[in-house]
Amino acid sequence: MVHLCCRGRQFSDIEAIIFDKDGTLADGQAYLVQLGLERSHRLDQQYPGAGDRLQRAFGIDGNFLDPFGLLAAGTRQENAVAAATYLAETGCSWQDALQQAQDIFRNADQALPPKANYNPPFPGILALLEHLSEAGVKLAVLSSDSLENVTAFLEQQHLQHFFQGWMGAEPSKPSKPDPILVDYLCNQLGVSPAATVMVGDTPGDLQMAIAAKMAGSIGATWGWSDRPRSQSSLATNTLLEPATPEPQEHMGSMLSQKLGQTQAGDFPSSLAHSPGDIRVV
Repeated sequence: MVHLCCRGRQFSDIEAIIFDKDGTLADGQAYLVQLGLERSHRLDQQYPGAGDRLQRAFGIDGNFLDPFGLLAAGTRQENAVAAATYLAETGCSWQDALQQAQDIFRNADQALPPKANYNPPFPGILALLEHLSEAGVKLAVLSSDSLENVTAFLEQQHLQHFFQGWMGAEPSKPSKPDPILVDYLCNQLGVSPAATVMVGDTPGDLQMAIAAKMAGSIGATWGWSDRPRSQSSLATNTLLEPATPEPQEHMGSMLSQKLGQTQAGDFPSSLAHSPGDIRVV
């Protein structure tokens, strides 16, 4: 067991940390914006006007993606249901709407290069994982992204050896923020949730940590830029510009506000503005 420190908050007797992926480990904002635009454009081609509404539901505003919006925080299935809702308004049956939404999403996936190629770890993540591993902390990933994409990210970035377990969203199975997923991962790691800290970038991560009776939660504010991203085209196979490391006052304020709206009570929690804020002491 170790003592974990984050910006003055100490978490004692910690055996493991569970990380979110997009916005915490991986810089996926630029790719998600492109994916959301591709999906909404294809929907708009079939049903003019529906694409703009879907973009707003996704949380896309220009090149900015709301980190608390549907596309950033929801599962693929939840996003598909949102798209199907707009399709159902045209008069088609719900089953047809769901099928059309899935077809649109699949075609959008095929129009873009693999996500793992444009999903780099944030600056400081590798050093943090090395630091935690050397201290004997067990590590896992729990994401709303698909299990396939989680595995591809870890393999593409050569990070899988740091983690003793990982989970992603799978059809017809529980998804974040269901606390049963924390129990499953902790059983896989051989640790108790009470000795495990959650590190993520949404209020859902905090809510899940509270429900699972974890040792605490750290809100990562480094993962989302409030400035427009590079317009580099995915089709050119040029890596999209990652977020520029900077003091995240704006995102920290947004996340603090969201976390403040979550009933944490005396639950141990902190905010990290960079991966280096998280240390074993």
